[in-house]
Amino acid sequence: MPIVSTLSPQSYLLEVGCEELPPSFLLSVESALKDLVEKALTEKNILFQTILVEHTPRRIVVLITGLPEETAASVVETKGPPLKLAVDATGQLTPVGQGFLKKNNATLTDCETVTMGAEAYWLLKKTVAGQAVKSLIATLVLDCVMSLQGARFMRWAHNTKTFPRPIRWLLSLWNDELLPVSLELGAETLISAGLTHGHRVLGKASFEVSGISNYLETLPTIGKVILSVEDRKKAITDQLHAQAKTFGGTVVIDPELLDYVSVIVEAPSVVVGSFDASFLPIPRPVLITVMKAHQRYFPLVNATTGELLPNFLCVINADPAFGANMVAGNQRVLQARFQDAQFFFEEDTKEPLEAKLPKLAGVTFQKGLGMLLDKTERLKQLMPIFQQALGYESSILPSLETVATLSKTDLVTQMVFELTELQGEVGYHYALKQGLPEAVAIGLFEQYLPRFQGDDLPQHPTGIVLSLADKLDTLVALFSQTKTKLPTGSKDPLGLRRLVNGVLLTILEHQLPINLKMVCHGVYGVLGSLVQESFETTWDLVETFMLQRLKTIVLQEKGVRFDVLDAVLATVSPFENLTQAIKKTDALNALVTDTAQAETLKSLVEPAKRIDKMLGAKYIENAKLADIHEPALVHEADKALLSQTKAVLAGSTSIQSLTAVVELFFESVMVNDDNLAVRQNRYTLLSILHAHYCQQWGKLSLLQG
Repeated sequence: MPIVSTLSPQSYLLEVGCEELPPSFLLSVESALKDLVEKALTEKNILFQTILVEHTPRRIVVLITGLPEETAASVVETKGPPLKLAVDATGQLTPVGQGFLKKNNATLTDCETVTMGAEAYWLLKKTVAGQAVKSLIATLVLDCVMSLQGARFMRWAHNTKTFPRPIRWLLSLWNDELLPVSLELGAETLISAGLTHGHRVLGKASFEVSGISNYLETLPTIGKVILSVEDRKKAITDQLHAQAKTFGGTVVIDPELLDYVSVIVEAPSVVVGSFDASFLPIPRPVLITVMKAHQRYFPLVNATTGELLPNFLCVINADPAFGANMVAGNQRVLQARFQDAQFFFEEDTKEPLEAKLPKLAGVTFQKGLGMLLDKTERLKQLMPIFQQALGYESSILPSLETVATLSKTDLVTQMVFELTELQGEVGYHYALKQGLPEAVAIGLFEQYLPRFQGDDLPQHPTGIVLSLADKLDTLVALFSQTKTKLPTGSKDPLGLRRLVNGVLLTILEHQLPINLKMVCHGVYGVLGSLVQESFETTWDLVETFMLQRLKTIVLQEKGVRFDVLDAVLATVSPFENLTQAIKKTDALNALVTDTAQAETLKSLVEPAKRIDKMLGAKYIENAKLADIHEPALVHEADKALLSQTKAVLAGSTSIQSLTAVVELFFESVMVNDDNLAVRQNRYTLLSILHAHYCQQWGKLSLLQG
């Protein structure tokens, strides 16, 4: 277990042994427990170098290295009573002062006088000596383990504590010695012993350990347990690739599946199984989904053609030399699953997809928003609206009408009823088998993209149009209802964040020239009598929610500075032309983060800030050069600024050239001149320039630093 290179100067290890822990718990326990331990150590002023959390199905292990002998000494401050209540006029302690000192076991010399607001108070400062870490660490770490939370925690026997599975043993080690710790469970007390337990089949049932070094050495040799999750994952990956080569194939490794199988074994081995090649005509996604999602098997494909092979790889927690029975059992289960899938496939494809439309009338879309058949009819009406808004040729309208009509039909197939994660995939393959155009089949699949973070985005016009129309129909429909609220915290039962992310990322991916407010108004109109709120109210909610998601995407995923985004959004509505708004944001962010462009940035920001500050509420909206009354340009600085403004607006010189002219203008004239015509000229000129800065870059006065 190469998790530490040294255990000095002091280290502590706790192993909590359990009955087989659920994978869902193990997949999240590492980060959760590490945070708890780090917080507990910090609160106790215990310094450390590393905190490592490892786990197998039967144990959770915490290893802390670089611990000191004692906790760091600390100074505890306690606010005392007001000085006037603690000491009387003669300087003697009052009963209040005496009571405070007695309560805190302090003397007058421990207190100092501080002023808080207009009042003087006592402030007691006491130095708390360090404690032996060895006397604290075991209970502290065990308490962290027992404070873990999650779904479906249980009690066992007559115990009062809860945990995902019953706890059977404790091992507590300080360097190379045992450090006793106990766990009160109510009816019983579990006391640590110098024993650990090996792999149920391959290792020794239980054996003694004398310290941390001995534990790390003997667990894999005597216990036959690979403690490190990453080591198990590497062992599995290496075996998968090696086994695949024996078939001239390539293993399809799904990262989530690899994570899953890595936490359900202590000593992984990979065995090979097979299935009848007669199942291969079933659509490939169906077979792979059954293998991965339902049986936790890794599919194999031909290394040259990429075609699915009639074999699979299975990770077991046993000796592969005795895995024949396990393989046979796995094959029988998979055979039955594939027979079900074959039956669904044959039954579903006996009739075309359009024959399934009547069934949609019996499936609710959302409460109060009709059935899936109603949504299908709305999507058909939305196709020309979105086709025009996205700038696609009208020649794709027949395909769009077909794909909208059939968009939800695979949801009522037997295949999707059993394998819901295949929605869209089934529609694609059934459409092709039916002989429909590929553009229609692709649209049926891509309407659901992206399905998760990092997933592919729709690429084909039919998929893009249907995906955006479908998602915005759902979004506007829900927010048009009186009781719908924006998702808060981590709760989002309707998946609205994923919907909006899909809309925004698709638009940005293809730089689509879509006015989201306009198309949402079209969607609102198609909803008809289903709406409960006005469009203005509905759009306010939709816009607010989309803006939240846009900021998350731009700030976190694109790495844009928050003040840059604020500067751009203060001058443009991103949902009238999202692509242009983000281009503007990217350009400004590139400028402010490029140290080589510091002078260029300065030449933009300084005059823009001066103009913005001067204008304030006196900004003249829609000011233009024709509004300038040239006879009232009485000062050379006025004339120079007008001349330079004309050049900038004409594009014959850069906006940066304004810097010196603007500086001269502010140094030479008083903008608030007593002459109304002169004053109006100056505010008009400054308003024109302010608008130009905003149009080109954003409200630069909002930039920080």
